[in-house]
Amino acid sequence: MVNLLSAAYIAAVVPRIALAVNFADWAPTNDVPTQLKPFLQALIDAAEDPAVITGYTDYFTPDGRQTTLATDCQGAARIQACKEGFLKDNRRIVHYPNTTSIFSNSETETAIAHSNTIGRNTL
Repeated sequence: MVNLLSAAYIAAVVPRIALAVNFADWAPTNDVPTQLKPFLQALIDAAEDPAVITGYTDYFTPDGRQTTLATDCQGAARIQACKEGFLKDNRRIVHYPNTTSIFSNSETETAIAHSNTIGRNTL
């Protein structure tokens, strides 16, 4: 019975652990406020979790933009569609943010840059 409970525990817990962003190598520059890390954690957790739909796009302004390599998605519907495309066929994305800096900042927008960020998209 213990083996079955262990297997059930692993089946329930391991997928959630796999969705957690890995900040082991995170090295924010001096211009990054400390409150960015929990925000970034929540944003990336929402990006990696296929069950999160509107909660992910809530992190963007109505005409917000997400750019990933050559994929440019603007507006909540396109951002969600791009996320679903990245996660199709039961793929998983795991982020490993490294050096993080403020790319631009204004009253209406803050753009962050991740240098050497690795995102893994696996089956």
